[in-house]
Amino acid sequence: MTLGEVRVGTAPQTIAIALESTGAPLVFAGAPAFDAQNPNLAVGSLSATTTPATIDVTLTPTATGVFTARLVVADTAGDTLRIPITATIATASYMVPAAFDVGTFCVGQPTATANVALQIDGTATLEVAAPALSAASPFQLGFTAPTVYPASLAANDTEIVAITPERQSTATTLADTLTWTTDTDAMPTATTAITATFVDNGGAIAPPNLDFGKVPVHVFVDDGQRVMIQNCNSTTLELDPPTIKAPFSIDSPNFPTTLAPNETATFSIGFHPTNLGLFQQSFAITSPQLPSQPLQVALVGDSVSTTPPPMDAGTGSGAPAATSFYACSCARDPRDAWPIVLAFGMLIARRRSGSS
Repeated sequence: MTLGEVRVGTAPQTIAIALESTGAPLVFAGAPAFDAQNPNLAVGSLSATTTPATIDVTLTPTATGVFTARLVVADTAGDTLRIPITATIATASYMVPAAFDVGTFCVGQPTATANVALQIDGTATLEVAAPALSAASPFQLGFTAPTVYPASLAANDTEIVAITPERQSTATTLADTLTWTTDTDAMPTATTAITATFVDNGGAIAPPNLDFGKVPVHVFVDDGQRVMIQNCNSTTLELDPPTIKAPFSIDSPNFPTTLAPNETATFSIGFHPTNLGLFQQSFAITSPQLPSQPLQVALVGDSVSTTPPPMDAGTGSGAPAATSFYACSCARDPRDAWPIVLAFGMLIARRRSGSS
């Protein structure tokens, strides 16, 4: 009986298992029981002392992980039926940023796109609907991953959408709410406050934050992320040589030394760790024309080991026990049943006449 993925916190589910013989009725020897205690499973009493009979197995998902328990049923003739029951008990959980700043832009100048993500931090597979902005949003929304909805996201997956503010003709701050929707009972929806600022003097930079996620140590990954800077002044903006500390680096071949009035330039920053750990840094672009207003980007990256975990072959399993009676799972109410159809027919020659 393979029950698949079952979420912690869901209501207990009960399956009725029918026990039948292939010949004459068989007498059960004692009550059925599991070969090992499992906090997720409970077994009821037999409906009769001989075949045919039914027995209820109730799954109450509490302890996470993958398990296989065997329900052991014996008869007085010395035969034993072992019914494997397998399930994955998972937690349905995800997280989104409470707020997301797309960046700062010059009035009347082009804007840039920034990615915002939903992260699956539980172990269950979630069904997600398309995220949405308000009907009259000043932002444009694009689907990066996945591109088609509804979609399924497994553990550690991310849902990424692209946010682009519309060009503005006056200095202002744009704001809207991005709504995420999943099939998580505890939190079916979550929101992220989206903002973008437009200025008519000084400099502008977007995005103000770069998160590189998890990157393997000692392995070069072409993970450069684009940063856009703009000159909102009517005079030239001189840029000081940038200083950035490892493991972050400027991966663009050239970094601009000046920006003409209303000029836009882009460069990329990469994350290339050689040591394990979580790295954070504030990267600043300074200018004599911006003595107290450096253009800043917050950088974060997490390095992970490339050493594979040791193999674990597990304990394995022996050959299934043989008996001349068999079991099938039969839901009491089709509306309450898991979508499972299975039957067990494990037969051997019997010492007693009337069976096969």
